[in-house]
Amino acid sequence: MNKKKKDERELIRHSTANLGYMDPDEVMPSTVVPMGKGKWTICIPTYCREKAIEELLQENMEICTEFEADVYIYDSSEDNRTQLIVKRWMEDYHNLYYVRFPAELHSNMKVYKIFQKYAWHKEYKYLWVCTDAFRWTREVFAKVCAQFENDYDMVVVNWRDVEKLGDKRYCDINDFAKECGWHLTYYGGAVLNVHTMLDDVDWKRMQSKYNRPERVNHSHLCFWLEQISILKDFSAVNLSFPPGAAKRTSLYQGASSGWNKERFYVFGYCFPEAIYALPGCYKEETKSAIIKKHGKYATFGDFLGLRARGEYDISIYRELKDEWPILTDIPRRELKKIARMSARQVRKAQAPVQAGRLKIKKHKRQLKRFEKFSRQNKTLYIYGAGKCAIRYAGYLDEMQIEYAGFIVSDMAQNSTEINDHPVFELSGLDLSGKNIGIILGLNPDNQRQVKKLLKERGISSNIFSEYIVGI
Repeated sequence: MNKKKKDERELIRHSTANLGYMDPDEVMPSTVVPMGKGKWTICIPTYCREKAIEELLQENMEICTEFEADVYIYDSSEDNRTQLIVKRWMEDYHNLYYVRFPAELHSNMKVYKIFQKYAWHKEYKYLWVCTDAFRWTREVFAKVCAQFENDYDMVVVNWRDVEKLGDKRYCDINDFAKECGWHLTYYGGAVLNVHTMLDDVDWKRMQSKYNRPERVNHSHLCFWLEQISILKDFSAVNLSFPPGAAKRTSLYQGASSGWNKERFYVFGYCFPEAIYALPGCYKEETKSAIIKKHGKYATFGDFLGLRARGEYDISIYRELKDEWPILTDIPRRELKKIARMSARQVRKAQAPVQAGRLKIKKHKRQLKRFEKFSRQNKTLYIYGAGKCAIRYAGYLDEMQIEYAGFIVSDMAQNSTEINDHPVFELSGLDLSGKNIGIILGLNPDNQRQVKKLLKERGISSNIFSEYIVGI
């Protein structure tokens, strides 16, 4: 976007004050930052979200302690409520620390100051800057910590993995940025190797280049990508996690986000501006992929919803008319059509979308019940030897849940082993003990027949019989 166009646009002409810009060199923590004794550190910036912080400490502090992580709460609230909560928890957890920042400090500049602190004092090998909105399971911590011995420069915590990348190692910065870059816009998206990612940083140049109003909202991402571009032997790993590995707090659902009013300015202009400012070693197709994937998976995925909430209209469409092909794959004619829709037309168009969302929610609930059932039984069997049973077995492997093997009604038509697990004939198994669970890996018709067989053997409980598509 050239300067003339930028100046002409009313909707994306915002003052520096709107973005809370401050020179980071003028801001330092108002409290002395202690150094802990853990093996790695988790830093959580927060602002006026004391309930979220208390929930986070309740759900994650014990896990952090188990995995020898020191936790720092970087608070820039305008009152002392968060401070009082953290101080109370510090009485029981000596790996928890509180740091006060000025309230007017922009979130991303706070992150830069955190980076600088650990660049100067390299007591930790790895640093994870996290949002206060997510709650992580023990499985996430275990998988992340297992990577530390590999000396990766970055460990990507991909709790969504919408592109099904799986666990994947990277040595090429363009491949890494193209596939993982959009996800790294989120705090908590990556764990950094302090000794490589925060070494030999030209802080003055980095801050001057990215901590300016039109780039500051994604300056943390640009910092990461700038740093890996100068490493001699870059290596990173993308860790994929199943549904439920990360849970977003429900405390602020329905609350108006500060991002809502700024969405099209921040992601329609500022985000591309920041990404295109990356060094020339990143190919144009890489930069375009980061921008478009972020629009697809995170920002502009639901234009009907944006229209329904009044956040998108014909004036927004016109303001970004030339940029839409850069931001999204949705044709401009469709975007224009949505922008002109009345409330009634939006409701009608949303009906199939809402039905799809209900289907997704149902699927997620099924997976939760499947996991709960699987974990609560000491001995677990999968009844069946076909595609459904193998899919269920694969999901158990992903969740790192052990199972004893497969059960079939008749061994004559089956092999003795599937996926390195034994296959048992029902007639030869004693299933009368406690804490024995049976998952019916069968289609609904076959499930009904097997339930009858099991009932004849006196087994009518501790059976999981939901048919889950898409596992």
